[in-house]
Amino acid sequence: MATSNSHENHNHSPALNLPLAKVVRQSSGTTLIIPNMKELNPGWTVASNPHRDSIREDLQSWIQKQYKAEDARRKIAGSESDRLVAMVYPRAGRMQLLNITKLMIWGFPWDDAIDDTAEMQQPGDIDRYRDETLAVVNGSLLSDLDEPPTPHPDPVIQSFWDVGRAIRADSPDILCQRVARHLSGFIVSSAASQTVRKGVEATSTAEYMQRREYNVGVYQLLELLFYADKYDLPPQWRPENNILMKNMWKEIGWMVMIANDLLSLAKELRQGQHDNLIPFLMYHDDLNGQLAVDRAVQMCRESYDRFYQLEAQLDEQVDSQDEEIVKAHVHGLKNMVMANLHWSYSLKRFLGKGMIREDGSIAFVI
Repeated sequence: MATSNSHENHNHSPALNLPLAKVVRQSSGTTLIIPNMKELNPGWTVASNPHRDSIREDLQSWIQKQYKAEDARRKIAGSESDRLVAMVYPRAGRMQLLNITKLMIWGFPWDDAIDDTAEMQQPGDIDRYRDETLAVVNGSLLSDLDEPPTPHPDPVIQSFWDVGRAIRADSPDILCQRVARHLSGFIVSSAASQTVRKGVEATSTAEYMQRREYNVGVYQLLELLFYADKYDLPPQWRPENNILMKNMWKEIGWMVMIANDLLSLAKELRQGQHDNLIPFLMYHDDLNGQLAVDRAVQMCRESYDRFYQLEAQLDEQVDSQDEEIVKAHVHGLKNMVMANLHWSYSLKRFLGKGMIREDGSIAFVI
């Protein structure tokens, strides 16, 4: 979660998203500059969980057991999921940190499996992959079974059972239901994106952002704040019941999505992928590459401003007895943004050799 659209396969056809590919080709040879992290940093604090080192051996054992393919193991190592999760949940207990990191890891090979074969898959294949994944995810989180009635033959899909069961064993039913709901949104949106990418027309930027808001994988990670830190918000402050909190979650999703698309852009374009915010802005707003990057940066800053306004309104409404827990949750939302920034700006799978300039900005040629 917090996943990019970018993967290791270098054989994606430029025929996907033809209008977006064309507008990118028209800017071929130009240099784009992504501003340094300071320019995108809202100034919130960041910390790392002290249990990160202690879970590494258990994590590696689990990866070796669940993922036999060397390619999958290499991609998992390149995702540096443990580093991201440790910053999102700096106060989580050891087992909670381990289980959430497993969930984060699972998303990369799962998404790769559907993305890397997008050209060859028919809509029916994608639909089956989606539905069979949903069955395993929901079964592991929502049933009382320790083992599935029939293990799924795809080891990537099946590997979620171990993750879901571990979270279910240490969580109330309502939390499992919420996590399952958000994961379902991620799975459905990710599958839908593969179908849309095959289209000969570019969807609107708004439609892209709506899809990306879910398939970037933030919402299940925000829900897991309650699992990690063992608390829940009073019902009146939950995002499904409170419009301010709902919109704050949405802004966090947008901040992560925009930053992720900016930082993964170079890798995606090298691989012939154009399902990214920047090509959409280039195409629909008639912008060159750098102006599209600048517009995305501005969109991220505007999202910060809206979040501050929502936070101020929430502060005015929350009563004294709930103030501490609500503020703690808002701090957790901010951790998601800061963790994503620190992770993305140093992730080797995003940044090629020589791309980072002396001032910390990132430059690359389309």
